[in-house]
Amino acid sequence: INGATEGSGVLSASECFGGTDAGEDVYRLTMPAPVAPAVGVDLVAELGIVTTFDAVLYARSSCGGPDTELACNDAYGDGGDRIVVNDVAGVIDLVVDGYSSEGIGEYQLLLSARSVMPVAAPCDPEGIASRCATGSICLVTDGKGACATASEHEPNGELAVAEGPFDVDFTVIGEIHP
Repeated sequence: INGATEGSGVLSASECFGGTDAGEDVYRLTMPAPVAPAVGVDLVAELGIVTTFDAVLYARSSCGGPDTELACNDAYGDGGDRIVVNDVAGVIDLVVDGYSSEGIGEYQLLLSARSVMPVAAPCDPEGIASRCATGSICLVTDGKGACATASEHEPNGELAVAEGPFDVDFTVIGEIHP
């Protein structure tokens, strides 16, 4: 998603920075239901290197105040802000904000979803396409990853990308300007 905050409305401040009168762009996302064998879905959002201002990226369960905040990141400088919202379901609001009142400009918002896999399901050891559910780890055997309870893990030093049903998709409902 390519956008610009110039002329955008102003929301309340984020929990991870003091807040300003810089305009924000808000995207309402509907997260998908997990696809079997996945047991959940994580949202991964990042501002790309074409971002032209010091931005802050955060997610909220509603467009309300900071008490609804799920994740926040201020990477200091132009772009590179990244958040992960674990096991998110339903509708969430993703906000691109400026760090200071001069924090307006163009940005590139990169969105992806990753599957949360149960014990014995295939997994991605690098945690990009998928991750194992809380309390388990991605164990690599014979070049393939599988989720296992942490007590079953014995490090073997081998890394490989696992095969599996990692494809998930979500819908951007629309941009909201307060």
